[in-house]
Amino acid sequence: MGNLTQDISEPLARYHARIHEIAKKCDYNDENEAIRDHLIKTIRNKRLRIKAIRNSWTLQQILDEVAIDEEETQQAR
Repeated sequence: MGNLTQDISEPLARYHARIHEIAKKCDYNDENEAIRDHLIKTIRNKRLRIKAIRNSWTLQQILDEVAIDEEETQQAR
């Protein structure tokens, strides 16, 4: 997954799908944990990144929280 980063306007669900496709080709002991760690390092939303670290969120918690945040941001526009 190395240098893979989230594009500026890319929703996290699409970014997660890209990471997941790459992770399937790798030999991780725990694929979800590897994806979670990569997301925490590279998601554009710094506020949610900090919350994910502080609260030791699972991959699913990150995906859920970011989806809610993206939805709220979209509605506010």
